[in-house]
Amino acid sequence: MRQRRFDPLALLHLSVGVAMTLLVVISQPAEGDPTVFSTIAGESARGLVAYRDYPAEYPPLALVQIDLPRLLGGPSPQTYILIFTFISVLVTLATGAAIYWLARRRWSTESPANATLLFTGLVLAGAPLVFWRFDILAALLTTLGLVAYALCRPAWSGFALGLGALTKLYPGALVPIFALAQLFERHVRWAVLVVAGAALAVVAVMAQVFLVAGTGAFSFLAYQQERGVEIESVSGGIALLASVLGRVNTAISFGFGSWQVSSPIIDALSIPQLVLNAVLLAALLAGLWISFSREARNGGRIEPETLVRYSLAALLVVMLINKVLSPQYLVWLLPFAALLPSRQSVLLLVIVVLTVLLYPLGFESLLRVEPAAVLELNLRNLLLLVYFAWVCWPRPAPSPAPADPAPRSERGYVRQTAQQSGRDPE
Repeated sequence: MRQRRFDPLALLHLSVGVAMTLLVVISQPAEGDPTVFSTIAGESARGLVAYRDYPAEYPPLALVQIDLPRLLGGPSPQTYILIFTFISVLVTLATGAAIYWLARRRWSTESPANATLLFTGLVLAGAPLVFWRFDILAALLTTLGLVAYALCRPAWSGFALGLGALTKLYPGALVPIFALAQLFERHVRWAVLVVAGAALAVVAVMAQVFLVAGTGAFSFLAYQQERGVEIESVSGGIALLASVLGRVNTAISFGFGSWQVSSPIIDALSIPQLVLNAVLLAALLAGLWISFSREARNGGRIEPETLVRYSLAALLVVMLINKVLSPQYLVWLLPFAALLPSRQSVLLLVIVVLTVLLYPLGFESLLRVEPAAVLELNLRNLLLLVYFAWVCWPRPAPSPAPADPAPRSERGYVRQTAQQSGRDPE
């Protein structure tokens, strides 16, 4: 796979990505631009302090990208969009560079060129989710955490993940994955350093916020707990489907910065949702345990592809068990998916395309609970479950190497001759 410079599937990603970007540009959707953050940015521009003078739903470091366009460009909405997009593009380029570096260090099953093409295609396919939201900043920090891990810098790896959690919370789910990989390799000290690095980042930032805002510094955590079921979550999609089938009445309302679903079926789904959550977590832990223990036993080292796969699987679990599944959450997956085989990334490409067709391009149809949009949403969520199963399923154990039939003296002669000619006998 590495011998081929450009994989046709990687080129397919790029082609689909370009087509989706053109579709968004031509459609000019009314939804999805970053002006949704302008109210928060306006508060900071007036000299108010987040968490103390006004509530903020996002962790502290998210406010960097939210506030910076307003501080640099003033109150103009168009200027805000341009600067916000420009910052996102720079962050995306930095993420792509990190992916290329990882691929060159053989942290990808694809060549560096193909891994970069996969990432570029996925980014362009989900362009409004990448460039008009700040999740790409958290994705960069998780990628840098992987870079530090590859460089055998566990404390810095944890520190990057901790900063990521202060941007979007979800990178915190990768800390135990990275630490477990070190434990399976019997690097107890390095596992502790991963956790300590993440804790240091969180404590260092939150201590400063606490000094300014007091207990309000943690209000963004309470905000997430109080949110209702978001329209695009697994439960939300099933509730909409039940409404289309005429089983229950479903109400859609705006609150907590998103569209939420109210329906009797939400309560009925509470037990099945708990069962699904338990199954997903059990599958993640079982697949991780089987793969990590096998590789640690056979080679004493967790393979890069395995760590990347279970990092991606952990992020999918966070998305699927959450009562909020905003479209931009898919950005979390892009750096890790680009490092895995292109045939798996094709499924994520389909998921990204379906998501953009739902939001921002077809969101009004979803709000009107039109059957086609509701079916598309549930198909997208089903494909996310399939993608999780594909990524999480342990790879088959490698076949034992065949015995060398040549006598020892002959093998020694071949090796000696190869050394004299400057060739590798293997």
